[in-house]
Amino acid sequence: GPVSVAVGGFTVDLRARTLRFGSQVIPLPARAFDALAYLIAHRGRVVGKEEIVGAVWRDVAVTDDSLIHAVSVVRRALGDDAANPSFIETIPRRGYRFIRGVNAVDTRVEPAYAARGEGAG
Repeated sequence: GPVSVAVGGFTVDLRARTLRFGSQVIPLPARAFDALAYLIAHRGRVVGKEEIVGAVWRDVAVTDDSLIHAVSVVRRALGDDAANPSFIETIPRRGYRFIRGVNAVDTRVEPAYAARGEGAG
């Protein structure tokens, strides 16, 4: 799969496990990042709570609260609104759905603006 994905002005670097907005790194706890990455990987469909917990927490026994907290941390980082979501939609009693379009980013190629320098000309 892609090394990183671009979504709504953010870059999710799956190898470095970082969330960036432009050049700014937005700190995310490991579990929150994993939840975000999992939802992106399975975007467009409802991902059940048990499925996310099983993927992100694996053998650790956690309550729904841990997942709810992780998702809220991700939403805060993305500036998303649970009541009017543009990234992560809550499906009551079922789970979550990532609803934003995603573009794969080939990080081996420097973007054109980086070669020119910011604001050149």
